[in-house]
Amino acid sequence: MDPARPGEILDRLAAMLRGNPHLASRTLQWLADMEESEDMAADPLNIRVSPEVIERMDALIEFLATLPNVGVQPTITRSTVHRLALVRGLEVLEAERAAAERPRGRKK
Repeated sequence: MDPARPGEILDRLAAMLRGNPHLASRTLQWLADMEESEDMAADPLNIRVSPEVIERMDALIEFLATLPNVGVQPTITRSTVHRLALVRGLEVLEAERAAAERPRGRKK
């Protein structure tokens, strides 16, 4: 294949994917991961969680695909769930901090 002719490359790739659903699924996952990694900061965050937490997060993958703001992604992965849980958890903790920092009214 000649890299100077992207149309031919895309046509050949499309034919390969049509003929191999497993390859198509793996390719879509790879593209989703590539897209996600382009949006992420240069410093990855690695955390250790129990198998029970992983099971809980994995159980949310199908549900998240039904949500309007999340389901627009081509593939919902475990990483998608982890990021969303982290962001939503931060929002809850920040709201709790803001509530704790508010001046309290005087008691008479």
